[in-house]
Amino acid sequence: DVPLERFINILCENFTKYQRYIDGQYQIIPTQKQKDFLKRIICSEECFHFSEVGTGKTKVILPLLCQTFLSNNEEAHANFARGGKRKHILVIVVPEHLVTDARTQVFRYCLNLNYREEYRVYDDIFALMHPSVKIMGNTTRPMKKIFVTSFNQFK
Repeated sequence: DVPLERFINILCENFTKYQRYIDGQYQIIPTQKQKDFLKRIICSEECFHFSEVGTGKTKVILPLLCQTFLSNNEEAHANFARGGKRKHILVIVVPEHLVTDARTQVFRYCLNLNYREEYRVYDDIFALMHPSVKIMGNTTRPMKKIFVTSFNQFK
């Protein structure tokens, strides 16, 4: 297990390698400001964050946050718990016009991960209403779940 700051740097290096490589450089490289914002989201006491438009939240921070959540990094999960129990559900709430892009990014970067834990990604918060979706599942080792939805659907 590596310290959170180093873990974020490793995630960002790996993330960069999956970007288009044109004219001798990768098209998306997480900036230090984006890395700092990701760390702030993970470590803050609140679990709801806003930032200005155009900061790369959907294309960079969202996939990295989801990968961190699905990882087994102890420091990240201690922070996600925010003093309580370990979290196994992550709900991503975005404006309606960004839902499709957010879902695409989560699917693109998280469905191919080869983590040892079993996890699910749901593209609709209404999946919670389906009888086969069990929030707790196995109580000894709950399955991690990510839900991507909009502010309008979450109301």
